[in-house]
Amino acid sequence: MKVDCAVIRDVLPLYCDDACSAQTREMIREHLRECPACRELLKKMQEEEPIPTDTAVGAQAALLRIGRSLRRRRLLAFAMGGLALALAAALAAGGMALYRRATTTFPTQGLCSYLMEQPVYQDMEATQEAAAQHYPGLDAHDLREACIYTAADGTTREFAVLTFADGDAAQQAASVLLQYGYARLDEHAGNAAEEMRLRGLHIRITRNHLIFTISDEWGSGAAAVEAYLKARHYDLRE
Repeated sequence: MKVDCAVIRDVLPLYCDDACSAQTREMIREHLRECPACRELLKKMQEEEPIPTDTAVGAQAALLRIGRSLRRRRLLAFAMGGLALALAAALAAGGMALYRRATTTFPTQGLCSYLMEQPVYQDMEATQEAAAQHYPGLDAHDLREACIYTAADGTTREFAVLTFADGDAAQQAASVLLQYGYARLDEHAGNAAEEMRLRGLHIRITRNHLIFTISDEWGSGAAAVEAYLKARHYDLRE
């Protein structure tokens, strides 16, 4: 299957950090076998000193991990003309979380700002009423905050970060967004590219927050969100 270099380079840092799914790893490996440019970029990302594993140097190892991640993203930003700078900034801002206990405070604004840095997305009016109109069947009374981003290029790519009154309301909203995904699939029936993208629809619920992503069939958008939350040391347990 032919995959654009832009997609591969967007998830290469996750590949290097072993933070992507098995399907995504296989997709990357298949692309690398045929693409010298992406192989060279991966080689540059991997040409770094090994991290110490001795527990006595744990703090030093943590700093090295942060430095390695930032260097990888600088390489990626150079190769893609700055596309990955937002991810580097997000990790730099969240790097010190390695020294803190896991937090249960969901980084809504940080995550929304990170998503908005990606040039492929555009913000939409996200009042409770606008969110309920965009996702038919969503109960606006249970919604406390909404960040919704649709694709600027007219594709079905989409991110949404929704905060509800409680976890039960978030669970109920998940079925509404799933139906929304099915409706988009029916709308684009026969369009192979959009059908593949919609297969990557992912709904993540953590406490009273719901994260909805449509990116590609490998779910790279959801993987990027997970990586961001881990970098911010957010406790991903329900």
